[in-house]
Amino acid sequence: MHHPTRGPSAVFGDRANDIRRRKSVYLTAVACLAAIIIQLIMEPPANAVSWTLIAIEFALTCAMPFAPMPACLAMFTLHVLCEVAPVPLIWAPFAVFPLIGYIAYASRRIWWPVLAVVVAALSDVASNVINGTDHAVLWGLSWIMPFGMTALLCRLIRVYADARLKEASLAFEEQRRQDRLERIEHNQRLATTIHDSVTRELSAVAMLAWKWEHDAQVGDDVRAAMNTIRLEAQSALNHVHDVIDLMSDIGSDRPDNTSSNAPRLQDIIHAEDGAAAALGYNGVSLIRGDDSALSEHPHYPIISALVKELYANIIRHAQPGEDAYALVVKITPDAVTISQTNRTETARGSTGPLTGVRHGRGLQSHAKAIERIGGTVRSSMEDGQWYFHATIPLSPAAQYSTVANNDRPTAYNATE
Repeated sequence: MHHPTRGPSAVFGDRANDIRRRKSVYLTAVACLAAIIIQLIMEPPANAVSWTLIAIEFALTCAMPFAPMPACLAMFTLHVLCEVAPVPLIWAPFAVFPLIGYIAYASRRIWWPVLAVVVAALSDVASNVINGTDHAVLWGLSWIMPFGMTALLCRLIRVYADARLKEASLAFEEQRRQDRLERIEHNQRLATTIHDSVTRELSAVAMLAWKWEHDAQVGDDVRAAMNTIRLEAQSALNHVHDVIDLMSDIGSDRPDNTSSNAPRLQDIIHAEDGAAAALGYNGVSLIRGDDSALSEHPHYPIISALVKELYANIIRHAQPGEDAYALVVKITPDAVTISQTNRTETARGSTGPLTGVRHGRGLQSHAKAIERIGGTVRSSMEDGQWYFHATIPLSPAAQYSTVANNDRPTAYNATE
């Protein structure tokens, strides 16, 4: 059976209802306690039975914050039994008013407070008959008026509170819609800015590279380099358009990256190695384990994105032709571990090809994503050599193990 998802407005309403219910319970308990104290002052109990009744009423009053309706009904039943008892007893009879008020306020159906009013009035009739009071029925039924007014007043307060709550829920939902509309408009402005700036520059790079690639006067080395530049620029353009579609709420119908259409991890590493080699970077990569089913795992987007970010960091911080890199991926049924190291430009000073380009926080964002799913990330810099190690759990047991053993803080290097 399908259960509809409860929205934020429903949660807001539940919390408001809970606060309102607690207030009504506390007010009822205070009123009952006041009735007990007034009774003790006006007519103290004369025997052990009456003292026991007062003690029971006090205990039920104290229990109201923990079990409101059961305590209220138990105390109301005690009042009715004391009214029809054939022997004179002393208890707190005026506590019946807050009890009826709470039943009227908290009950979902209207017939519960009506029944409480009728039962309370009939118990007074029975008490008058037992005690031989003149006009017993008339005097007993006369209590219907104050009991009924109490129930009606509390019920009207409930209706007014429900109307206020509904109004607040509608205002909350309207504010959420307004915030979402403003967020969409903001994203659309960002998407337009990105499209008009970054895409134009990347398109210019791709077009210039294509022109040099097809120039008959250039050598094969230049032509191969221009081909690499063009492919990288086109790939960057595609990624930028993916971001634009996402910000514009256009890409929501595209298939998930965890589907069978996602490239295998070894294909991603092979492509990244090829791109790095074309730029003059020397390195080795190794996959230990079977990655054939890895792309179907829900954590695969995090794994593949981390691998791409590591290669991007190599290009940003290593010197082509001088600094070597190594990447090792170990795949087990429980987890994927990724270890990567490379020399950086800090070993010889800031003389790399991307010197002066501002770097973001891509690796830190990936590390936070890994930690959110129970993984661990370690990194360090020693004498210009960058070391990185990450463990991404694939099973609940591995996730619990990594969380339990994660007693060291995650370390990041600001330059990576």
